[in-house]
Amino acid sequence: MPVFVSDLHFVDETAGKHNIPTSAFEKFLASVGAHADKANAKEAKIVFLGDIFDLPRTEEWFKEDEIDRPWGDDTDKMRERAWMERAEKSASLQ
Repeated sequence: MPVFVSDLHFVDETAGKHNIPTSAFEKFLASVGAHADKANAKEAKIVFLGDIFDLPRTEEWFKEDEIDRPWGDDTDKMRERAWMERAEKSASLQ
C-alpha cells in the first residue's frame, strides 16, 4: 500500500522552532498502520514526494556573502561549499 508524503519542510531550527512535533509522526504512523490493517495490506511503503527539507530556511546562510546564498548568483561557490561540508561530516563519522 503506497503512502505519499510531501511538504514537511524540515529545518535546522536556527531560524526558529518550526518542525513538526514527534507526536504528529507517531499519530501519522499509527494511522497508516490502521489503514493498512483495514485494507489487509501486507506492507505500506512511504513515498516522499518533495519539499521534505527546507534548506534555505537557516541562519547558516548569513555566514556567506549575499551573492553566494541560495537567492544569490554564484551557484558554483554554493555547490563547492556544500560538497566540502559533506566531506567534512563524512570524515568526522569515520
